[in-house]
Amino acid sequence: MSQPAEGERGIVSAVLTLTFVRLVVNMTRRFTYAFVPGIARNLLVPESAVQGALASQSGIPLLSPLFGGFAERYGRRLVIMVALVGLISAALIGASFPVYGVFLMVMVAFGFAKMLVDPAILAYIGDRVPYNRRALAIGTTELSWAGALLVAAPLVGFLLERSTLSAVFIALAIGGALGLFAIWYFLPPDRPTGEAKNLSLLEVFHTVRKSPAAMAMILFGTFNSASNELVFINYGAFMEKSFDLALVALGFVTISISVAEAIGEGVVTAFGDKFGPKRMTLWGMGVAAAAYLALPFLNFSLPVAVVGIFVMFLSYEIAVVASIPLNTEVLPNARAPMISATVAGVALGRLGGGVIGGLSYALTGGFVLSGVLACVSALIACWLLWRYVKIA
Repeated sequence: MSQPAEGERGIVSAVLTLTFVRLVVNMTRRFTYAFVPGIARNLLVPESAVQGALASQSGIPLLSPLFGGFAERYGRRLVIMVALVGLISAALIGASFPVYGVFLMVMVAFGFAKMLVDPAILAYIGDRVPYNRRALAIGTTELSWAGALLVAAPLVGFLLERSTLSAVFIALAIGGALGLFAIWYFLPPDRPTGEAKNLSLLEVFHTVRKSPAAMAMILFGTFNSASNELVFINYGAFMEKSFDLALVALGFVTISISVAEAIGEGVVTAFGDKFGPKRMTLWGMGVAAAAYLALPFLNFSLPVAVVGIFVMFLSYEIAVVASIPLNTEVLPNARAPMISATVAGVALGRLGGGVIGGLSYALTGGFVLSGVLACVSALIACWLLWRYVKIA
């Protein structure tokens, strides 16, 4: 589906439009974590029920290999627009019926929207942006991950403090509608070739199963994402319980996470080639493992706890971003199956980490077990990378 390069203004307009769309879509994935207790009170359910809905959303990318061909067959722009229509519809339904069953359905729908939008956006950029500028374009859209938390944390805290969960869903619907209009107005249509085929999970399995390094990278993604999810799904409850923070204050504390992620991306960009992706990934994971273990014991001081959270997410983001070059080079003749399998592995880790993290917090009434499990999971990820992946 190769398209001719466009003029400077067209490329800049497209990249900014796609960055805004990814910002909105990522907000549907990230707005909940800091506010699990507040959302649970709105829905009149236990916190574990909200955590279960988040874990269900995290499992949606397991299906990504089955839907990967949609953007090839029907066009990137059309798939993005259809996904945004689904996102808007789900948000409006959630705003109209603020009960747990509907909340669960909305979270799953948001997960499907993100699963469709992200590959289509990256493919559109690959079609339209010249290769010598593609890293800059993709890097710009990737900032939407940290930016989503930067926007969502104070906004959601403000809305939940002064209104209800319905107001949050209305805000997300408005964002989705703005994104849909921007895609329709600013993004030139693309013409699908109809040549691509869907990539099945069975094809992915047969492609990577014979490579120990490939399997290690997939399992690295699984254990790495599980370690972070074990802590991330509980840190809002930990901060509220330890320091009696109001929702607005908790939202602003959460901004430190997005700042840490943005800095982590910058560190890898500046120093990844110099120090080597594998070495940087292992250092990042090692520091993150120590932070996971230490964080539950930092409840004696709010500033110290915020610093601990900052270090944890900074090191985790460095590990994640630095591991991407390794992931694309493990099977250079089969990069697409490798990346698809890794996406599914990461989703499996988030699903497992979310479920186990929620259960561990509910059973123990505290954060220590989650921190220990996260540390162990991170160390397993480090060992897999060190032992089986020989790329520097």
